Amino acid sequence: MNKSKTITGEDFNQNRTIAIFSNSFWNLKNFRREIIERLYELNYNLILIYPYDDDVHKIDFSYCKHVVLHELKVLSKSIWSDYKFYKEISRVFQKNHIDLILSFTIKPNIYGSMVAKAYGIPCIATVTGLGKEIIKGNLFSKLLNTIYKNSVRSDQFVVFHNEEDLITFDPQRLHSNYIVINGSGVNTKVFSKSENVENKSLHKFIFLFSGRLIKSKGIMEFLEAAAKVKSENTELQFWIIGKHSEEELDVYNLLMDHQERGIITYCGFIDQPKEILSQVQVLVLPSYREGKSKSILEAMSMQIPVICSDVAGCHDLIKNNWNGLLINAKDSSALANAMRSMALLNESERVQMGLRSREEVVKNYDVNIISNKYLELIDSIFYNIKSNNFKN
Repeated sequence: MNKSKTITGEDFNQNRTIAIFSNSFWNLKNFRREIIERLYELNYNLILIYPYDDDVHKIDFSYCKHVVLHELKVLSKSIWSDYKFYKEISRVFQKNHIDLILSFTIKPNIYGSMVAKAYGIPCIATVTGLGKEIIKGNLFSKLLNTIYKNSVRSDQFVVFHNEEDLITFDPQRLHSNYIVINGSGVNTKVFSKSENVENKSLHKFIFLFSGRLIKSKGIMEFLEAAAKVKSENTELQFWIIGKHSEEELDVYNLLMDHQERGIITYCGFIDQPKEILSQVQVLVLPSYREGKSKSILEAMSMQIPVICSDVAGCHDLIKNNWNGLLINAKDSSALANAMRSMALLNESERVQMGLRSREEVVKNYDVNIISNKYLELIDSIFYNIKSNNFKN
């Protein structure tokens, strides 16, 4: 990848370092690749910060400095574990001159913001979605939400992927640093319908579930609905791609049972789902809540109709009977009915749904649009710093 000068023609960014902090290397590769590449092209020095996991060994972003954390336990609720992590991330910032932090997901947002405040570093925290621990409404959830809000209060910007998450996070909108950016975007050039797609699945009708194999993604409802509909029409196929969770092995065991019974086909975890998407007729995501579903955006970009839950992060992408079907969350009967309806739908109507989705994605969710919005925020921060330095 070639470096270029900045938009202004000055080598203004050459000595500036941006730390990009997330809960996994996989997240950076699959959700933040374009912004990382754009920042590198603009001559920023980049440090990628993430916890140790299996993806660490898959070398990527060789032009960035990598800092692998060993104390960040994403699912841990241990105060001692989190304290050790805070000390570890503090040492990272002590050893590296960092001018700006971009953080993504809950723990990187909380601790990245705390360290940013401690060291006087500007920070842009992105709330990619409100996890189940935030929206449960129990005592722990309320405590976590309070800590979350207080930690990001001093950040220059707090980015949300949809308006509903912003309102849930802070109903009174007490701070002026909140902004909505439409998810991580999708590469519409990569995820585009090829000319030969029509011939790939000529004699098949395939429903695809694409997402993590956890209950909050609606995988249990998908399995139940698939069993109902398959018993009525054995010609229909139900494919699943996604990584299973060690925390919810009961889901994986049920999935394997359905595969042995010939109800579903589990294709495993696939990093780049374009080839699979090119073979299916309908994407299904009965999730309980999303930030802004990447799976849905990729399907929309490839002109594939979608069945999804009528929840935040989904119903702002899919309009019922316009580019897909909306159902109530946690309702396998409603999902089965939607599957039946989509299978019976005239092909030309499904094609029209796909075309509408493609137009919407290109207009509002292309990754370049999203990256430009982040670059505008970054430019505004450094411009203000430069102006303040000039005044002083």
